[in-house]
Amino acid sequence: MPTLDDNVFADLVTIAIHDQLRTLGRDVYAAAYDMALDATDYDRLLRHGVSPISKVPLTKAGKIHEHNLGDCTFTQTDTTKTTFKVVAIGGTPTIQLPGIDGPITVTLERKQTKRVSRKNGYQISSFFRIPELPEVPADLQNAVTRIHHHSTDREFDNPNLSPRTRNLRVFPPTDPTFERLFGCRETTESMHHHFKTTLVNRRARTVGALRLRHSFHTYQMSVNITTALRYAERTDNWSMFGAWRPDSYSPAVAA
Repeated sequence: MPTLDDNVFADLVTIAIHDQLRTLGRDVYAAAYDMALDATDYDRLLRHGVSPISKVPLTKAGKIHEHNLGDCTFTQTDTTKTTFKVVAIGGTPTIQLPGIDGPITVTLERKQTKRVSRKNGYQISSFFRIPELPEVPADLQNAVTRIHHHSTDREFDNPNLSPRTRNLRVFPPTDPTFERLFGCRETTESMHHHFKTTLVNRRARTVGALRLRHSFHTYQMSVNITTALRYAERTDNWSMFGAWRPDSYSPAVAA
């Protein structure tokens, strides 16, 4: 069976954590993947203390996936306890409250995410709160519950249940943090895509890690120089090039 891209991604992140970053005294808290990460690989990264940032898969019918997380206890601001069934929709935990025209779906807001080291790996969980909305009763606003992100043993052992990591996300698309962190990956992917367009058949013609790195750094230098030239032409500021000017340079045209 061929190795899938998300399997390779999880392997690379795991190798980077153990063989490079943590041996240098650094740490990894999150890793972004451009597509929907497989539930098994999502769980694997969580156990290594990494919060994956990825899209949420759709159902086979192309609809938004829902996952029942079960009953969760919420602590209200006056310490009163109340229980709601929490359902992850499109990666985001939600609850239903009674409304005039029927049940109202309320999206929970992530308040804080914690990572705790255990004997068998890390445990990552988030505190979610009920938002301050007009349709939410005042006594329920800002009530908080804790949700574990890794799949439970019951979800793994029962073939009729799907793991929560198939849908639940540490940083769901509704979270402001998702846009900031996932956007960084998008910029990198755009650069890689442009790099491929400069290659014959979109494939590298070099063999070996050092040659590949040299080829990529050469591409980066070319992009940087081209960007600097365009900036100088647009602003007529050639200070970074010293006395050099292109043959087509004309102060009147540049101005």
